[in-house]
Amino acid sequence: MKTPQTAPQNIDDYIAGFPKDIQAILEKIRMTIREAAPQYEHARGTVRFPLEQPIPYDLITQIVKFRVQENLARAAAKTKAKKEKRA
Repeated sequence: MKTPQTAPQNIDDYIAGFPKDIQAILEKIRMTIREAAPQYEHARGTVRFPLEQPIPYDLITQIVKFRVQENLARAAAKTKAKKEKRA
C-alpha cells in the first residue's frame, strides 16, 4: 500500500523531492531566473524542459525578462486606467 504524498509547501520542498542530479539542474534554473529578474515575484505558470536534453538557460533568461516587462506594462496600464477612472 502506498503512502499518500503531500504537495510541497514551497519550492525548496519541491526541489528536495528529486534525485540529487535533478536537484542541481533545478537549482541552476532557479538561479538563472533570479539573476534575470531579482525583483520578479513568482507567478503561476509552467514551462517544462525534458531533463534528458540540455537545459536552455539562455532561453529561460529571455522568457523571464520578457514576462517581467509584460507584467510591468500590465501594472502600468492598470494604474493608468484607475487614474483615468477617478478623473
